Amino acid sequence: MFLGENHLTGVEGLEVFQRLSLLNLDRNQIRTLDHASLPPSLHTLSLSNNLLNQFPWEFLESGSRVSWLYLRDNFINTIPLYNFKNRKKIDKLDLGENSIGQVSQVLFNGTLQVRDLNLELNKLVSVRGGVFKGTELGRVYLSQNRLKSISDETFIGVEDTLEYLDLGGNQLQIVPKALARLRKLKYLYIPSNNISRIDNDTFDNFSSTLSALSLSDNRLEAVPFEALAACKKLSHLNMGYNHIMQITEEDFIGLESLDTLLLMNNRIVELHPNTFRQTPKLRELSLSFNKISAIDLEAFTDVQDSLESLEVSFGLYQEEFPEIYLKPLKSLVWSSLYTFKNLQYLNLDGNRITHIPGGVFHSNIHKELKDIRISYNHLSIPRDAFQNTKLERVDLSNNDFVVVPSGALGEVGFTLRLLDVSYNQIEHVDATMFPETPLLTGLNLCYNKLTTLADNVFDPLTGLLRLELCGNRLRTNYKALLNRLSSLRELNLGEVGLRSLPALPQLRHLVSLNLSSNALTDLSVGAIMSITNLRTLLLSKCRLAAVPQVWTRLPLLKHLDLTYNPLRVSFTYFPFKFRYKNILIQNLVT
Repeated sequence: MFLGENHLTGVEGLEVFQRLSLLNLDRNQIRTLDHASLPPSLHTLSLSNNLLNQFPWEFLESGSRVSWLYLRDNFINTIPLYNFKNRKKIDKLDLGENSIGQVSQVLFNGTLQVRDLNLELNKLVSVRGGVFKGTELGRVYLSQNRLKSISDETFIGVEDTLEYLDLGGNQLQIVPKALARLRKLKYLYIPSNNISRIDNDTFDNFSSTLSALSLSDNRLEAVPFEALAACKKLSHLNMGYNHIMQITEEDFIGLESLDTLLLMNNRIVELHPNTFRQTPKLRELSLSFNKISAIDLEAFTDVQDSLESLEVSFGLYQEEFPEIYLKPLKSLVWSSLYTFKNLQYLNLDGNRITHIPGGVFHSNIHKELKDIRISYNHLSIPRDAFQNTKLERVDLSNNDFVVVPSGALGEVGFTLRLLDVSYNQIEHVDATMFPETPLLTGLNLCYNKLTTLADNVFDPLTGLLRLELCGNRLRTNYKALLNRLSSLRELNLGEVGLRSLPALPQLRHLVSLNLSSNALTDLSVGAIMSITNLRTLLLSKCRLAAVPQVWTRLPLLKHLDLTYNPLRVSFTYFPFKFRYKNILIQNLVT
């Protein structure tokens, strides 16, 4: 039963639903919970985003069978020192986004067994010893608190049960010694702290079980290879957003099982020969946002058969496409990519690449390649660059294209679904550019130099779901332009120079319309009649002095943005307020 997003201040009479297993009361105004009004059959109870200021221990004591209890985003500031008469067991307890400042005693004196405990986004400064004793915790989330220290005895009692620990977004300067007690830990996340060193024995006690480790956004200057060497089962390692200046083969000794390696946003300037020799199963590698200016020809040789995803956006300090360095990669495709036969995703955003050589992506090698992103470069693309590929998404935004590279895109053909050529210098688009890509579902032409569009330019794209034309000063017949796009769901006409809402064809599937940053002073009822199924309407930064009288024609509207308009009416003017989820009216002129 879902009763969320109402104005309930309490619940009464629900006890009659003797077989009710799920009750959602999120986003109401409930301050207290009358446990007698709830059926004992509940398996899941969600009270997130209410006004509770006390933990509802009476409900748990009452004989409830609840297994999942969500109390997120309330005003609970303490966990009561309460002994349940009969030991309770609960699978998931979510107390995130409350005001809990400390857990000073053993949680519920050890009378509540909790498999999954979420205490993220509270106000914890420290965690004392033994607080989880008797809980048999499997997963605990302590991220986004104010933790500066954790007692060495914190995890007494859960040494052999705790498998997942999240300490991200705190103020820790070292990896807590309390972790040395844990013997079954599989997932350890300590991102966004102030850690500058990792002791060699930090992971010793759970090195045989550790599968995923995140140390991102700390102050590490090198890969802690001595601490990691014994972690034979580690498959995911995130060391992004640190101060690492160099990586070598020795940094990854012992990590034969590594599947994902994230090193983005460091200070790496060079890739040495056989850097990844110790990681023969590596499928995903991110080196984005570094300053790599030198790459040895043998840098990627050892992952040529395994690598599927390579990200080096804003990471290369050179103007030529790095074909020669990528040549060993059998999962990355083109003569330098010819060795990257399993490559599915390639991100080269934000480098200084001016040219992609023809034939760099080979249809017989790169059969799995689906997604290419080469934005923020200075590209020219030959016609055969994507020949016979099966790409589904191509991002060429923020380059210097004067025309859509339709010849190269036409070689992709029927598989292409999403095309982004926004933020270029494109001045002309016509109907000859899309016949070879008729199955496009998303097209972004925003912020080019388009001024006119022929009526038939989008006629081949009858399955288009999202069209973005914002930031072009267009003079066009929108009714004719969009006439064949009957499946369109999202239309962005922000900042296109409109002074009134133009006549549109019948777009029965259109649910989102962006008209922001135009010179609109009103919306006519007649113009709205063809788009009556809208759920989202964005009208920010227009010239509306009054709220348009179109709401009765938009019965499904849920999200309305009127920010930065010279409106001279109060919020009480809005009819049908009860049905809206979001009404934004900042900068209202009163």
